Amino acid sequence: MDIITAISAGTKALEALKIIRDVSKSFDEATWKAKLAELMSNIADMKMALVEANEKIKALENDKNELTSKVKFKAEKTIYENGFRYEVFDDGNVAEFPFCQNCETGGRYVRISRSPTGGDCFCAACKAHYAIRSVMHRRSEPE
Repeated sequence: MDIITAISAGTKALEALKIIRDVSKSFDEATWKAKLAELMSNIADMKMALVEANEKIKALENDKNELTSKVKFKAEKTIYENGFRYEVFDDGNVAEFPFCQNCETGGRYVRISRSPTGGDCFCAACKAHYAIRSVMHRRSEPE
C-alpha cells in the first residue's frame, strides 16, 4: 500500500462516518452495525497503508543519508588545481581527469572522461565538452 491508498481509505472512512452521523432512527441495528464495521475496516486499511508508507519513507531517508555521506566523503578527498577539482585516491594518487565544473556547481561530483573517439573529454551527466590538455592532471615530476 502507498500514501494514495491511505488517502483513499481515509476518504471512504469519512464518507462512512458522515452516513453514520446522519443515521436516523429508522435504521435497524443490523444496518447500523454494518456501517460501523465498514468504517472500522476503512480506518484499519488507512492505518496499514500509513505504517507501510512511513517505513518506505524511513528507508528512502536512510538511502539518501548514505548516498549523501558517500558523496561528501568523495568531495572531501580532493585537490583543486588549475580551476578543476581532482579526486585523491586512498593510495595518494590523483585522478587523471577532474570532476565536471558544470555538475559540481549543482552539487554533483561527476568525473570527466575521455571521449571514445579521442581528442576531447566530456561529462557523461551534462554532456559538457573539455579540451583534453586543459583538464588532464599533470603529475609532478620527481625531483
